[in-house]
Amino acid sequence: MIYVPESHQHGLFEIEKVAEGPAHHIPNRTGPKLQDEVRCPVPAGSVIFHHSSTPHCSAVNRSNAWRRAHSFTMQLLTRASEIELLNQELSLEID
Repeated sequence: MIYVPESHQHGLFEIEKVAEGPAHHIPNRTGPKLQDEVRCPVPAGSVIFHHSSTPHCSAVNRSNAWRRAHSFTMQLLTRASEIELLNQELSLEID
């Protein structure tokens, strides 16, 4: 994985759509001065966690196997969506 250290402290970045290449969108990094990207090797079968506002990417998959990813988010109930239907369909309240 490739990360931009401490970038989550700047909030969400605007997204630019890209017609070509392996990614369909990239963060617009013309805002605050960010640190250089850091490569973080992740062995096959590993689990990683990072802040959802951290720009990240991975190198091209050169294997014959699919890469799999699952995304989970956790937030306080006070940070629920303004769209009630999303809260009902996508949220699981845990005590």
